[in-house]
Amino acid sequence: MTRRFSVRVRLLLGFGCAALFAVGASAMGLGAFSTVERAQGILLGEYLPTVEMAQALAHQTQAVAAAAPQLLVAESSAERQSAAERLASQLTALDSHLANLRPRLADPAFLDTLEGQRLDMADALTALDHWVETRIVSGQAFAARTARTRDALHDLRTHLDAAHAREHMTPKSEPADEPSGSADETITFTLLATATAHVALAELSSAQGMRLRKVEGTYRSALTSAERLLRTLSRTEDLTEPLAILETLERESTQADNLFALRAEEAEANRRAKALLVAYTQYANRLVYSANALATTITEQMHVASQELDQELRDTGLALMAIAALSVLGALFLALFVDRTISGRLTVLRKTMASHASGVHSPIPDFVDDEIGDMAEALKVFVAKITSREKALQASEDHLRAVIDAVPEGILTVDPEGIVQSASRSTDRLLGSDRSLAGLPLARVIGSPLPSTTGTPADGAQQAPNGTDLSPATPAQLSNAARSKRPLPVTIKKANGPAIQAEMTVDGIIRDDRRLYVVTLRDTSERERTEAERERFLALLGAAQEATADGLMVSDLAGGVISANKKYFQILGFSGAPPTALPRHERLHQVSAKTTDPAAFEKRVLQVEADRDLVAFDLVSMADGRQLERYCAPFRVAGEIAGRVWSVRDVTERERSRAELTRAKDAAEQALQDLRDAQRNLVEAEKMAALGQLVAGVAHEINTPVGITVTAASHIADESKAIRALFEKGEMRKSRFLDYLNAMGEAGDLLLSNANRAAELIQGFKQVAVDQTSDERRRYDLAQYAHEVLVSLGPRLRKSPHSLTSDFPPDTIMDSYPGALSQILTNLLLNALTHAFLPDQAGTLRVAARCLPGDQVELIVADTGRGMTPEIREQVFEPFFTTRRGQGGSGLGLHIVYNLVTRTLGGRVTVDSTPEVGTTFTVTIPRIAPMRASTALASPSQP
Repeated sequence: MTRRFSVRVRLLLGFGCAALFAVGASAMGLGAFSTVERAQGILLGEYLPTVEMAQALAHQTQAVAAAAPQLLVAESSAERQSAAERLASQLTALDSHLANLRPRLADPAFLDTLEGQRLDMADALTALDHWVETRIVSGQAFAARTARTRDALHDLRTHLDAAHAREHMTPKSEPADEPSGSADETITFTLLATATAHVALAELSSAQGMRLRKVEGTYRSALTSAERLLRTLSRTEDLTEPLAILETLERESTQADNLFALRAEEAEANRRAKALLVAYTQYANRLVYSANALATTITEQMHVASQELDQELRDTGLALMAIAALSVLGALFLALFVDRTISGRLTVLRKTMASHASGVHSPIPDFVDDEIGDMAEALKVFVAKITSREKALQASEDHLRAVIDAVPEGILTVDPEGIVQSASRSTDRLLGSDRSLAGLPLARVIGSPLPSTTGTPADGAQQAPNGTDLSPATPAQLSNAARSKRPLPVTIKKANGPAIQAEMTVDGIIRDDRRLYVVTLRDTSERERTEAERERFLALLGAAQEATADGLMVSDLAGGVISANKKYFQILGFSGAPPTALPRHERLHQVSAKTTDPAAFEKRVLQVEADRDLVAFDLVSMADGRQLERYCAPFRVAGEIAGRVWSVRDVTERERSRAELTRAKDAAEQALQDLRDAQRNLVEAEKMAALGQLVAGVAHEINTPVGITVTAASHIADESKAIRALFEKGEMRKSRFLDYLNAMGEAGDLLLSNANRAAELIQGFKQVAVDQTSDERRRYDLAQYAHEVLVSLGPRLRKSPHSLTSDFPPDTIMDSYPGALSQILTNLLLNALTHAFLPDQAGTLRVAARCLPGDQVELIVADTGRGMTPEIREQVFEPFFTTRRGQGGSGLGLHIVYNLVTRTLGGRVTVDSTPEVGTTFTVTIPRIAPMRASTALASPSQP
């Protein structure tokens, strides 16, 4: 038979329509929520952080710009360094803001603009720091030079005042050859010139530009006039000191680093620093403007996005309201349809089922052929099956009884009066009885717990006023046990043996409107034995704690003491009973009172206890001067932190030894630093000694041409006076005049050649001296420069019985440090003269050079002296090593050679020596030296 429209289809259609409306409304709601969430994520996750970062960038840039004037006004290197470090720290923060902003900008051109402006700021700041440092260094040098010059002018004025006073006390004379004007007037004009120079010096500190050049001209003109006036006096022996001062001042005014150059350098550095500050501020303002522009742009985008979101939400709200109205109408229609076709018939079917459940068998009606009719047919089948299921339930109860009888615990049901209603077979086995317990009082089965080994009732047992235990089988005890749900310790009275310890659990049930108690008995004798074993283990653990040398304490999470050995509180300074029983705060207060800083001790303990996973290790200073080492770590029980283990150890002696070792180490480091300072001072003294020898040598060399020049000039003067006398007397003859001309020609040639020779020696000495006292790098001819160095050593070589040969390749142009090369050749030759030969031994010194492949140059300094043993040769470059200690040897000459070759010139030096044959030093250096080598002293034994 064909069914009508089924209930399932009707319900599906009705609920399907409602579901469609609900799904539509939910979809639109979810879409709106997703739109709001997405827009909120964009606003809060992209726009707002970008605006905040841009504003932070602008604020940081303003802070960096505001800190720059502090660098400009720095008056010392320390102030400049401090200001530069603060600016560097702020620039680092600025870079951090840029780095955070970089991933949020989609426009690479704008990001490049920000980074370019940041780089412009960094470059301007670097240049500003450089010119501020230049201004400070130049200003300090200018102040020192000005003070020295002012003192010299004061000394000059003092000498001139003294000369002026002597001139007043000396009788006036008018020699025939005295120039016009008296000496008194000359000294007066010299004093005026000195005052003019002093005024120019006073104006120099504020002069700039053209004014600076004018002051320089005035100063130099005043010095020149003063010297010229003094030299016009006939008696200059009393004016030696003023003339020397004037010559020194004039010479210093022509040097490269004179007062005016230092002042000009300071003014230029100040001008450049101010200009760079203006540029730096402009770059910072540009970056601030860019950051603010970015923040404004992002804010406008946020506003547009918010307006679009508002409009979309309004449209979605209207659509949701329309769908809600349709849903309400559909729900009303569906309710009427379901009530008419489904719920009415289901109500009839429910009443029929209720009557069958109450035991009244009413007939089940027949319905039309649909799902409700199927339910009615199914109910008929269900009623038939209930009968069969009741039989199966009885069988199941029998099976459950068997299972209960099989468990090891005894299970009894007891009425509120304490009478046993039923008992499982396991209860009979536990009691050792073969009789049924039903109808017996529970008090005949169980009794009070046995006394514990400590003499106190077992846990859970109650005491009667007379001291005897209350029976747990009374109705009151059963009711209390059922309410507490806690197991109670009891004794089981076995029928054929002694009573045993057990545990009783009581639970109340309702059966047939009657309250019963389900009593469960569990044998705990085995657990008692386990507890006894645990107690023995804890006793052994306590003995082990007492045997250790450290103090140990175990505390729970609340700070209470679980266990502690005697050593723990003895180390902490407690001689009597330990304060383990005191409350935590009181015990902590007593312990902290024995330390040097109780507040810090308590704070540290609280900090450790606050962090459960913290493992702490620290030192504690006690008030009696002892040092304790404290260690604390958590311990776990079943994987959970249950408390902490504390240990203390007296480490006073160890810390005292460590402090003594630290003091010894500091003293050794200070001694090493003092030794290094002394080494540097000795090296500088050695260089100055070499320069002094150079001065002495050149002075000796220049003496001959200067003497010949003086002799030739004197001869010219004498011949000129004689020829003038003959001319004035009218006795001049042609032959005599020709002799005079020939003599003048020869004397002029001799004067010119020796003057040129002296000039060459002076020029060479000047260059060598400058090179030895500075680290200037320049290009020079190797052969020519080596010849100048050997000339400066000529007097020392000529005083010895040794001969010197040299061989240098021509046209070898070096791009290096000539001062270092001069020092190397001087030290090697002087070392050979001092150490290579015996006092009466004559030998040969050879200095040579040759070019090697790879743009290298090899210098050789060899002698035919007594040589060196292998032991001496291995130590020859070590500092302070000398074979002539106390005889003028410092032990630094060859050490300086090693440092100059390896560090300054970037080369290497070797020595080859054979006793009684001679020694050869080989220096290999690059023709073009490294751009800048370290000047720090080193030892050949150091890596």
